[in-house]
Amino acid sequence: MLRAGAGIEVYQRKRGVRMGRKIMLCCFDRVEMGGGTTYFYRMVRWLSERGGRTIALVSEGSSVSENAGRMFREAGVEIVRFRYTVLGIRAEQRLKDYLTEDAEILNLQLSFENLYLSADLLRSLGLRSVRSVFYALFWGDVSPRLSLNVRLTRGFLRKLSLSGSFAVMDEIMRDIAANTYGLSRERIPIIELGLRTEGVEEGRERKRREGCFVISSLCRMDFPFKGYVLGLLSDFSELARVYPDMKLKIAGDGPGLPRLREEREKLSQDIRERVELLGELPYEELTPLIRESDVYVGMGTSMLDFVREGVLCINASAYQTENYSAGFFGEVNCLGGPVEGRFSEKVSEPERYRAFRFQELIRRVYQMPEAEYREKSQKALELYRTVYSIDHAMERLFAMPGAYRGSCGALTRTAMHALYLWHSFTIKRKEREECRS
Repeated sequence: MLRAGAGIEVYQRKRGVRMGRKIMLCCFDRVEMGGGTTYFYRMVRWLSERGGRTIALVSEGSSVSENAGRMFREAGVEIVRFRYTVLGIRAEQRLKDYLTEDAEILNLQLSFENLYLSADLLRSLGLRSVRSVFYALFWGDVSPRLSLNVRLTRGFLRKLSLSGSFAVMDEIMRDIAANTYGLSRERIPIIELGLRTEGVEEGRERKRREGCFVISSLCRMDFPFKGYVLGLLSDFSELARVYPDMKLKIAGDGPGLPRLREEREKLSQDIRERVELLGELPYEELTPLIRESDVYVGMGTSMLDFVREGVLCINASAYQTENYSAGFFGEVNCLGGPVEGRFSEKVSEPERYRAFRFQELIRRVYQMPEAEYREKSQKALELYRTVYSIDHAMERLFAMPGAYRGSCGALTRTAMHALYLWHSFTIKRKEREECRS
């Protein structure tokens, strides 16, 4: 039997890397179940299994949800609190104890703006020689009220990009980095989010229970970003009149959940009883929902968890409260693109993200012969294996140069800190309002 840690050593010798020096940082204004948290969790698990460490920087006084906190503890994540001040960003002293001058740091952040935040924390700790790679999972809030934030961040991101220290997760983010922040597309590598690809099922035959066809969805109820669930509910109300064996199950929590409940209550009783709102589910407890699903409608990498189990998946478009879809995953590689309106100018081909309607695709799955279902799910699995291997993604990230050591000028830093103070205040006010409601 191998002694503890032997597996890590074998992996490091084989790959020629020293994972013990590798640290992943991620900044959170608050920690709750959602796409960003589960992306982070998958990468944490990969790194911890190889002897690396992960630090979650959480804004002082902000909440950590029970399920997310449990996931973090089980994966060995160290939670370090930080606070915004006009003079700079300050973290608990023990953060410096975790970081060493020879550390190799992956700054995994949920927005372009948080890349700056983590860089400035390293600057404030005097860690000038740290090798640091910056990876953005989401473009953040690019609404007009944060246009100043975009202007302040632009120069910093350009330096990151020129140094070869910056990567994004998909084509949409690269388009936004180019069109909103003025970066060169050619200097922004895309590294798709990774999942475990070993041991996946082959394209399966549906084990549909007699008299039951389950449509499922999973998301954080953050509208309009993931407002597609409102369009899905509306479409289901029409489909349910025609197909009495259809059921809809939606998992997730968030500020939009009360609105979804209100829309459900407007349905006739016989249809309403076939719609289940499951609330927040921990990532490790999704398997029963996945395995009873005939088709999944959604976006983000939660869709890939269903693909892994052979469930046919419909790509929902982002930033809508309607029923637009890019098509079946496997026929198009899309995890949720903008539809139209204020985001359309930030992607190169907005029309491809709204080519179909949910109703149309769900009907096709319902009527689909088993052989065709198996063929489509197999095609999706092939795309999943080719593009979304977590080994491939993490190794590429840690192999990047990580050459950039700086931050912004003093005036820019002061302006950014003031903006973060205001942002922190609005986040906390929103939390208080949610608690009261």
